[in-house]
Amino acid sequence: MRSGSLTVLAGSDRVEGDVREVIGAVGSAFLGGSPRTAAAVKLVANQVLGESVAALGRILASGQALGIDRDLVLDVLERTALGRIVSAKRPRLEGMDGPADFTAGALIKDISLLGAEVPALDGLLRTLQAAGASSEADIAALITGLASGPRSVDTTAHVVVDAGVCVQPDLLRPLVDYARGHATGDPTHFRRAFRPTAHIEGLRDGVFTSWDLDRYCGLFTGQPAADEGSRLRVITGAGRAGSTAHATMRLEHGPAVFTDTFLLVQEGSEWQISNKVYLRES
Repeated sequence: MRSGSLTVLAGSDRVEGDVREVIGAVGSAFLGGSPRTAAAVKLVANQVLGESVAALGRILASGQALGIDRDLVLDVLERTALGRIVSAKRPRLEGMDGPADFTAGALIKDISLLGAEVPALDGLLRTLQAAGASSEADIAALITGLASGPRSVDTTAHVVVDAGVCVQPDLLRPLVDYARGHATGDPTHFRRAFRPTAHIEGLRDGVFTSWDLDRYCGLFTGQPAADEGSRLRVITGAGRAGSTAHATMRLEHGPAVFTDTFLLVQEGSEWQISNKVYLRES
């Protein structure tokens, strides 16, 4: 109602008499055909809102990474397909306080309900959860959280999680152990991160190589690289399905940048990396 309009999703194929008159006094009726259909249409409509919130947060993060003034980005976005939500939420994005028009918790709840029937929405749900907004906050807090950029998860190993990426703590553990192996040069960390049967594969000097874990650990001397202080590891993606998961990490190691893609398996309560493939670029 704060936006000035109300659409009532009626769970019926007819709305007549006094009911139509009451609805007409506050908004307009949209006939859903049945209560279940009306409820489903509401969830689908809120998926549009969720997708828009996630997109806007990521776009603002990109603008920040490029060093573009936030006001300029919002000015341009108001002239795009996202213009309606940008205009509606701009005062809050610029720091205005007040009661929520639509809470973050309510939106996440609806996306969760929809995701129970449409598993492909799991990524959207995790993206919104990664924003770290309180359930009572306005949905603008989701946008702000996603726009805030990478967050540090281990300062000693220089590991950050990219903006909008949600990694649950149990899945994060082997990824941090892997990064600590690089940060310290101590292969003990790799043996915690990987399953004993894991293989590490990729192209070296144009030739495909496939190493077992012992061969890989043998590359490390127990000493960190001389330029370790300037290195960075960024978790750029993660997802899980039951007892399997995948993740990607960008390693900025001096003149070389590696993109590592991991497959992980959960056994009991523990996750470990079952295989890794990598890309090395200058």
